[in-house]
Amino acid sequence: MHHSLVRNTVFSALILLQKWGMAAEIPPLPALPKGGIPLVMPADAASVKITGAPELSVTSSNWKDVPGAIGLQIHSRKAHPNPWNAGVSFPFKPAIAGGDVGLLWFYARKSPGFTGARAGGSVLVGGGQGKDYAKAVMHDFELGTSWSLVLVPFPALQTVPAGQGAVSIHLGERAQQIDIAGLSLINFGNRVPLSDLPQPALTYPGREPDADWRKAALQRIESTRKSDFRITVLDSNGKAVPAASISVDLRRHEFGFGSAVTAAWLNRPGPDGAMYREIVDRYFSRVVLESDLKEMGWKKGVAIPPDKEFLRENTLRALDWLEQRDIEVRGHCLTWGVFDEFTTPLKNDPVALKQHMFDHMSDILPAIGHRVIEWDAINHPASWSPTNRITAVTGPTLYPQLMRHARSLSSVPMWLNEDQVFRPGRQQEDYYEETRALIAAGQAPDGLGIQGHFHCSFLPGPEEMLRISDRFAKLVPKLQITEFDILANGDEKLQADWFRDCMIMAFSHPAYTGFQTWGFTERTVLRKEAMPWKADWSERPLAGVWKTWVGDYWHSKVQGKTDAAGQFKFRGYHGRYTLAVETPAGRRVSEVLLKPDRLETTINLP
Repeated sequence: MHHSLVRNTVFSALILLQKWGMAAEIPPLPALPKGGIPLVMPADAASVKITGAPELSVTSSNWKDVPGAIGLQIHSRKAHPNPWNAGVSFPFKPAIAGGDVGLLWFYARKSPGFTGARAGGSVLVGGGQGKDYAKAVMHDFELGTSWSLVLVPFPALQTVPAGQGAVSIHLGERAQQIDIAGLSLINFGNRVPLSDLPQPALTYPGREPDADWRKAALQRIESTRKSDFRITVLDSNGKAVPAASISVDLRRHEFGFGSAVTAAWLNRPGPDGAMYREIVDRYFSRVVLESDLKEMGWKKGVAIPPDKEFLRENTLRALDWLEQRDIEVRGHCLTWGVFDEFTTPLKNDPVALKQHMFDHMSDILPAIGHRVIEWDAINHPASWSPTNRITAVTGPTLYPQLMRHARSLSSVPMWLNEDQVFRPGRQQEDYYEETRALIAAGQAPDGLGIQGHFHCSFLPGPEEMLRISDRFAKLVPKLQITEFDILANGDEKLQADWFRDCMIMAFSHPAYTGFQTWGFTERTVLRKEAMPWKADWSERPLAGVWKTWVGDYWHSKVQGKTDAAGQFKFRGYHGRYTLAVETPAGRRVSEVLLKPDRLETTINLP
């Protein structure tokens, strides 16, 4: 199709949609910049493909309140194991290149005759085959009985191959009936910046500056994350030293503020490697190696020929570097609850499958020892796909057996780790039940990791997150945000506010022991928009949030003099401090750990 004709088609459709808005009082579509190429347009509803029949059915409709629209009424009669098990898709032929700027939109509502409490799902632009399936964007939506405009501007995360693309609406998580109309997808390539596209008015409950939940959370932080400390200075004869100058500066939080890192970058030469290490050293008290300690990284690190990204010598060198700087390391991960490249070939042999997992633990646990403070013993025990769980082959006794075997080899605490715990639905519920089952089997996890990968289309309120945290903390009293990131379609203010409030939420809850982002620089991740530091080391507002809250508001740095009894008292955050004592006889600098079970320390001067 000639580009001028394409543009005419696009803007004719936009005018039609805007007329719907004026005539039917539905949300109007804002004006779009020129230069877009349509991939899916309203008329393409006739080419819809159905997943999940016969439980899911689709009928064409023309609604009076959206005149001229070719629309669909979609009825899903039962909840399926996975959201993608039921829904509709609209194929398109042109490719979408990674980084292309696109806009997807459609009108939708809960069907007037549907009596269920909730309706909605997710929409995905993607394509490809098997493990090479690429996602350009995924967006969740919830619907009421009035027409809503689902508006998704996006930069394509991955390249969607030509001839394999589709817009897919996944509805399988619940029984429901919805109406959709006017679904359209336009690719602007690199001709239009994302900021020039209309942006949905997205927010979350509790975002307002004077929110009561935040006031209460900050008060809890003041009372539970700080203590009254006492430092006593004695001379060589054991006598008190009055009027000694004291300087106390928090070097590492006891709370695990940090990020996923890679051994390759911790060992990288040159200025980029130096900047990477500087950020880690300056801002983090705990990190997790992204893939180096996974079975993939551990095995590839000694493969022949060796994998340069996962050289085992680099992994051990990185662990040494972190230990020298008192930066704690989480072990991620011993085993997966879903099949991976190592376990998939053993699907038909449960005995060999179990033995393979045991053998890997027997290899890595003694080799790493206490270089890590805890292990994700089972990653994704609930998983994003119940049909791909290893326990579907081995039976439910596998998880207790894995925990028992790990504990026979190591005294390091063994955790579980799962995503989408703050989202109502199967994954949260299955994680809860798998945890209960391990407790009943006498293999209670030492902690529960909550990964925290978010998209702006679903941002629960912090009060709801605190409530869900309470629920899980009643099972296991230690929690941790282990893999936080957020995609916000270019809304950096929303992204920064959400980041701030999630950190406040976790730091204020007594069960949480840490908060790690899933990477901190665009250099190392796919979800680049979610990174505080860009590829050129310039900063997004996310970095400012980290610096302001972790480095300033939640930082203790005090000075003063000892009293007549040689004592200096202050209230500060729990953690490792640099302590400097200066007297006429000289200056002494030392490292001290101050926390609830270590409220005082004595400095003996020579």
